[in-house]
Formats: sequence, C-alpha cells, structure tokens
Amino acid sequence: MKIRSVGGYRFTYLPYTWDELDKRPELCLRSFYEQLGNYRTTDNKEFHALSVYQREVLRYLLTSSGPVLVADIRRYLHLSSVPCRKILLEMTEQNLIKPIGGGAQRYHEFDIEEKGKALLLSAR
Repeated sequence: MKIRSVGGYRFTYLPYTWDELDKRPELCLRSFYEQLGNYRTTDNKEFHALSVYQREVLRYLLTSSGPVLVADIRRYLHLSSVPCRKILLEMTEQNLIKPIGGGAQRYHEFDIEEKGKALLLSAR
C-alpha cells in the first residue's frame, strides 16, 4: 500500500522511532492515548441502541463509493445469508439504509440513508 492511500482509508500515522520507544515509552504511550481519545464514542443513545453489526454496516456503507452488494456485506461481517439479511431488514425498517433495485421480496444492493449518515457521523 502506498503511503498516499493511507489517508483515503482514514488511517492515522503516528511515527515513533525505536529510540523513543526504548528510552521514553511512557511518553509514546501517552501520545498514543491522546490520539485515541479523539476517536471516542458519543453519548448518543440511538447510536448505542444499534448492534455492533449494524454499526459496522453503516461504517462500511459510508466508506464505500456507492451501493454495496449483500454478498460484500456478508463477507465484511463474516456472517451467513440469514443473519445478514435480518440485520439489513432491521436497518431498512429503521430508515438507516435503503435497498437499491431488486424486487418486492428480495434486494441485492443497499446504500446508506441520510439518517444513517447523520447517526454515524454524530458518533465521531
């Protein structure tokens, strides 16, 4: 992976030299915890009411470039078809995600709704 693409994946690069880690580990650890504190969660009760899988689906859809196939979400969550579809159905009923295409019974792609975006971004 090229160093330029790290920012696209929202990775934060914290360079520590071997000397810093060896001679002043407490300073490095404190610096790391300060950076980690920037990513704390919120007290938003609606966000905490979501399951971990639902939060991860929102994160995945937010970082994707468009609608995502159910098969991709299944691979991302490491779940079989039935639990994955149940999670997606619950999220659709909560208006967090919207189905794209498909028929009256089954959908193959999903995208994030504005409510889902707002909920996830309020948690940062």
